Amino acid sequence: MTEGASDWVLYLDDERTPPKSSAVYGKEVVHAKNVREFADAIRARGEPFMIFFDWYLGSGEPDGIEAAKWLIAYDREHDILTEGLMYDSQSSDKTKAREIVRLIGHYLEEKFPWDENRVRTRRLRP
Repeated sequence: MTEGASDWVLYLDDERTPPKSSAVYGKEVVHAKNVREFADAIRARGEPFMIFFDWYLGSGEPDGIEAAKWLIAYDREHDILTEGLMYDSQSSDKTKAREIVRLIGHYLEEKFPWDENRVRTRRLRP
């Protein structure tokens, strides 16, 4: 992970206005309107604190699922994602939003498998 990378939030959406920093833990919000800008931001800055994905990014543009797949492939090559990564989708297409969230979630579960003792320890933590 790049030094200081957790001080920013990546917001992928071609139409919506990103949230203000005060709404996302005071972190700097970087707005990517397409997958190219999304990838450029991650290449330049490393892992964000949180990623918001939209699904539809405009006619003829790769979508948010493609962005999630790119992120997974990039992480497999560069190992930038950490266990605490937060992510969500603000897509109005709830089926596609769930698909994006599941894709990232399954990858992170594969990368950071939980053993029974570890799960129990996390549940007991105040």
